[in-house]
Amino acid sequence: MEKSVDKAVWDIRDIMRHFGKSHTTVWHWRKKGYLPKPTYQMGQRPYWDAAELVEFLRGRAGPDHGSEGSSLPCDK
Repeated sequence: MEKSVDKAVWDIRDIMRHFGKSHTTVWHWRKKGYLPKPTYQMGQRPYWDAAELVEFLRGRAGPDHGSEGSSLPCDK
């Protein structure tokens, strides 16, 4: 089941909670281009438009993943 977007703007903590990953993992995803560039930046803190982020991730999901998958790598 897909999780809903409950806020208009997401920060790193929201992405961490949504995917159940650590801050370091999300930072690596950003660095490797698995996440889009932030929509907003306040100082050093990035923020994403939640709907745009979800659409970006849906677009990265391959045909094998369907609507519930994403192409984000898992922790090892």
